[in-house]
Amino acid sequence: MEENKNENENINIQNIYLANFIYFFHILVILFVIFGPFSNIPSILIIHIAFSFSLLVHWIANNSACSLTYFESQLRGIDVKDSFTYQFISPVYDMSKTDWSRICYIITIIVLCISIYKLWNSKAFSNSLNCYKNLSNDPKFNTLPFYQRFKMSILCFIDLFKINSHD
Repeated sequence: MEENKNENENINIQNIYLANFIYFFHILVILFVIFGPFSNIPSILIIHIAFSFSLLVHWIANNSACSLTYFESQLRGIDVKDSFTYQFISPVYDMSKTDWSRICYIITIIVLCISIYKLWNSKAFSNSLNCYKNLSNDPKFNTLPFYQRFKMSILCFIDLFKINSHD
C-alpha cells in the first residue's frame, strides 16, 4: 500500500514538471512571436515567418482548442478552464469573440510582415536570389537532370539557414 502511494506521488511530481514545461513553452512561443522579427538573423526570420503563418492558420482552422493547454490541465489534474495557461491564452485561441483576439491577430500579422520585410531586404536573401538568378540563366543549368538542378538551387539558399549568417 505504502509502495503504491509513493509511486503515485512520483507520477504526480513528474506530471507537474511536464505541465510546468508546457506552461513555459507557451510563454516562449508568445515571446518568440513578439520578439522574433527584431532579429537580423535570416534563419530566425524564416522560422518566425513559418511559425507566425502556422499560428494564424491554427487560429482560423481549429475550434479554439490548444492541445498543449489540454495536456497541461490533464497533467495537473484540473479542469482546462481552471488552468492558468487557459485563462491567459484562451482569449487568443477564441479568436472570434473578443477585442483581445482581434488585437492578437493584428499584432501577429504586423510582426509577420516585419519579418518578411526584414528577410526580403537582407543581404543574405539578396545574395541567395542573385545566386539562383545567375544559376538559372546559365544555359548548361537547364540541361541538367532535375535532381541536380534542385540540389544546386538549394545550395544558393543554404546560407539563409545558418545561424551566424546575418547583415
